[in-house]
Amino acid sequence: MPYVLHGAVGHVEIEARGICHRIEFKVDPIRQVPVINHDRADSSVNNGTRITVHWPKLACSILAKAKDRFLQIADDYTWLNPHLDLTVEWNGRRQHSQASVTAWDKWKPSDPTSPHWYDQQRFERLIAAYVSHDRGQTRTVREFISEFRGLSGTAKQAAVLDKIGLARAPLANLCAGGNFDKAKIAKLLAAMQAASKPVKPKLLGLIGKEHLTQRMAAAGVEMGTFDYSRTFDTTEDGMPCVVEFAFGWCENAEGRRLITGLNWSPGITNPFRQLGSYGQSLDTILSQQRADRNEPVILLLHVACPRVEYTDRGKSAIAIAGEDDDEELDDFPEARE
Repeated sequence: MPYVLHGAVGHVEIEARGICHRIEFKVDPIRQVPVINHDRADSSVNNGTRITVHWPKLACSILAKAKDRFLQIADDYTWLNPHLDLTVEWNGRRQHSQASVTAWDKWKPSDPTSPHWYDQQRFERLIAAYVSHDRGQTRTVREFISEFRGLSGTAKQAAVLDKIGLARAPLANLCAGGNFDKAKIAKLLAAMQAASKPVKPKLLGLIGKEHLTQRMAAAGVEMGTFDYSRTFDTTEDGMPCVVEFAFGWCENAEGRRLITGLNWSPGITNPFRQLGSYGQSLDTILSQQRADRNEPVILLLHVACPRVEYTDRGKSAIAIAGEDDDEELDDFPEARE
């Protein structure tokens, strides 16, 4: 970001676990390739993470104009993450949101992935990424499959490998010579899926009614109008999915506040711009329920899913298909009332 705004050089610092990572971005004008310099220094940040973006002076007007939206997105993170204790300081003015829980269970990036979340093409790309990362080292197929949920046991690993004859084979053999061995990869994926169970949607985690009740009350919502619903589901391609929706009427609000997010991250813009088989957007549906932009209401819609299909290059919009658009309209009775 700072490089794009400056045009010549950009600096970012990321501090965590007592280490400050100083990252400098440039471009080699001859070869026209990125040049990234990374060095480390001691940091006083041992708990949590501090990110410092050195914003170019020539782009200060952009930052000033984005202040309100920036602060709202920061606040949206606290709605979608009950464990988050967040402090934002802007030109000396500090805004603090306290976490509602100290421990929160959700599916984390460090948790094992599931073989049921891959099709052939995605599985091939994953193998290619591992092989590219492991250059100079030899990772076996057994080591590869041991990282998947439900396949950490040696008995299951042996059962999978015996089916496809790759007991001691290096993972790189599946893409030797620059080409994927599609037949073996397909058999491997099928064997891994057969030896493990699909992940139940509820294991992805919930924001939860209690946390959203606290956030709504703090925002000035008339709590007699507050409503919350959640749905555990599976998508058409077998992905576990959790949908949470919350609504409240806020008499003092100047207009509708819409909080939308995917996998506990708020969207820079509303990502739900295509819902149902007829492609209606969330804005359209809410307007039909008389909850348009001028209404003093707060609405939250969050979707957790291990695989999200984006419809644009900027990853700002997703498509969610429904069986019946009329049923979707009935999902917002609170807004209608």
